[in-house]
Order: sequence, then structure tokens, then C-alpha cells
Amino acid sequence: MYSQITLIKKLSDLGERQLGQEIKASKLLMAELEKYKVKYKIQYFQTKVPFFKSATLVADRRKVQAKASSLVSGVIKNKFKLVAPIIRPLKKNQPNLNYNPKCEAISQSDFYFVPSLAINKRDVSRIKKARYVEAEIKVQGQKHRSLNILAGNLKNPRNIILAHYDSIGPGAFDDASGIAVLMRLIIDYPKLEQDNLFVLAGNEELSYDAPTYWGKGYRALETKYFQVFKNAKRIIVIDGVGAGALQTSRDLKMMSACFPVKNMKKWRRKIVIVHNSPEILYKIYHSELDLPANIKASYLHQANRKILKLLD
Repeated sequence: MYSQITLIKKLSDLGERQLGQEIKASKLLMAELEKYKVKYKIQYFQTKVPFFKSATLVADRRKVQAKASSLVSGVIKNKFKLVAPIIRPLKKNQPNLNYNPKCEAISQSDFYFVPSLAINKRDVSRIKKARYVEAEIKVQGQKHRSLNILAGNLKNPRNIILAHYDSIGPGAFDDASGIAVLMRLIIDYPKLEQDNLFVLAGNEELSYDAPTYWGKGYRALETKYFQVFKNAKRIIVIDGVGAGALQTSRDLKMMSACFPVKNMKKWRRKIVIVHNSPEILYKIYHSELDLPANIKASYLHQANRKILKLLD
């Protein structure tokens, strides 16, 4: 049996899988496929991703820990929104400081095309009490050639099964867990490749596509293989499993979060999102807490069994 936990640890050890680390992750996955003599193809696509140079935040002359959550550089001087996007999304694209009230670390839960910083929830009261708040974010957009790894039937698959290997933070749950489930299906059940297409997608987390900056790798796949998407019976997206009881969803809001392709509404009836409770995700979302210790082999096996049923 393919060791899913081992793969999750390897991917998490790479850290935040953007740019150079994303490339390392793709090479790791290709090496795994080659080790088990699995044939695959590569789809390269051009994208633009942020390189975060610096993020500083000062409240009444005292530094406050923060991380960039904007795709542009800029300065904030006392005029900003303080928002918890997981609970109450920002209605307008306004300069902001944001925090995740369910996470004990800094959670880069949302990104913006205006100056923005993510802070720890424990610093919210300090920001609220401060007479003067000043922040500066330096971000540089970089052109990047990302890639999707495709194994199985690329001509007329009955099902398309997808997960993404890039991450913000260690990304054990989001989404090394999905990649591990997908890899076990490929390696332990080689006959599945006859009627199914497996996709390990890059550049899901961050790009300069506006307004939907996430999901770039999925949209690049859809654009090139539109007819394959059109003819497939089912599209299964694995995003965040292995930390709790399994859920499946056909909800449009969940699809928008996990699989924001251009023709999502057209494919809606055949898309299935396989995931755990959002409450599990929120506690570790896009933070340093998204570690392999959160993942249990029994829950991964549950995901494997569910997807095998969906493929029948």
C-alpha cells in the first residue's frame, strides 16, 4: 500500500510551495510516479505569482507581527478596514488588516489587490486601541511557468480526479492530503488509468488573475482540455481531507472556493468536491499550523474508499 502519510510529510517539509518550492514539489511527485513506472504527461502554462519582499506593521510605535495578504505593494496609514474574512468577507476591495478568529497563528486566509496584511487574532485588540497604525507591504509580481501533471486517460476519461500540490504554509491538509489520496489511487489501482484522468495541479493558490486569483492551474487545464471536461461523466476535486470525517459537496459556493474554473456552472451537475468540514480547515488555514500531525491515515483511507465508489 502506497504510504500517503510519508508523501504528505515530504511535501510539507518543502514548506510553502510557491515558486521554487512549487517546482521542487512537482519534481518530487514526478519522481514518485516514475518510481512506480506510472506514465504521465506535463501541461506547462504561464502564470504570474507574487513574491513577498517585506511586510511591516506598527501600532503606536510598536511592531506587530504580520504577513502580506495583498498582491500589490503599498502603504497603510490609519485608514483601513479591520476584517475577519472567514466570518464576514470584505464587501469592497479596501486597504485592510485581516485576521482569522478561528486560528491561533497568522492565517493568510484571503488576498487582495490593495494594500493588506494578515495579523494574529491576539493582536486585534491592540490594533483597535491604537491611536496610529502604519503598515508597508512590498510585493513583486513574477512571471512563472507552472505545470499540471496528468496521468491516465487523456482522450476520453469517464472521470477527472484533481488535487493541487502548491500551498501557503506547510500545506499538509491543504492540499498535500488530496495529492496523497490521488497518488495512492494512481499507484495502487493502475487499472483505474484506463477510464480516468488524474491531475496533480500547480498554481492553485495565488496568481494575478482578477478577481479570482486562486485556481489558475485548474483553469489552464480546462482551457486546453475543454472537450475532455465536456465529455467527462464526473469531475472529482479533492481539497482538504484526512483530518476528520469525510464530506462531499455539490454546493456552488464550495465549488467556487475549491474549483473556480471558467465554465463551473456548465459543469456544475458533474462536479463533486471531496473535503472535510470547513471548521477543521479554518483552524489551520493558510498558516504554519497546517502540519502532518493533523492528518490521520484512517481518514485518508476513508477518502480513498469514497472516491473508488464514485468511480464505479
